[in-house]
Amino acid sequence: MSKNKFIFFILICLLSGLQCKKKINKETLVIGGHWNATRIKIGDSVPKIDYSKMHLVFSPDFRYSFTNNLNKVEAGTFTVIDSLLILMDTTRLPLEEKAMQILKLDKNHLDLKINLSEKEAVMSFRKQ
Repeated sequence: MSKNKFIFFILICLLSGLQCKKKINKETLVIGGHWNATRIKIGDSVPKIDYSKMHLVFSPDFRYSFTNNLNKVEAGTFTVIDSLLILMDTTRLPLEEKAMQILKLDKNHLDLKINLSEKEAVMSFRKQ
């Protein structure tokens, strides 16, 4: 493969949000499935919103979808590296990558630490 074709291939992989070599680790196996939101804590407050509409789905092919309480959907690819969950939203341009810290992950619970409007937030989910 020529040098230019190789560089082009790497750029395509990066721009599409796919990793050329996916490593399946324990966290990736546990995170797969359908998760329902149970709580969001933003700073010191817990907003009174309808959590029943909020869910996060991780597929075995490293795809995800997230529906918020207003039925807005984002979707794309994901990867788990150590305690980081990295999402690449591919539903709109420019592509947006978000990194979240996994605070807790077991077969029934998922807690993610994220930044919302420059405030720290913790989103809690229960596996369906």
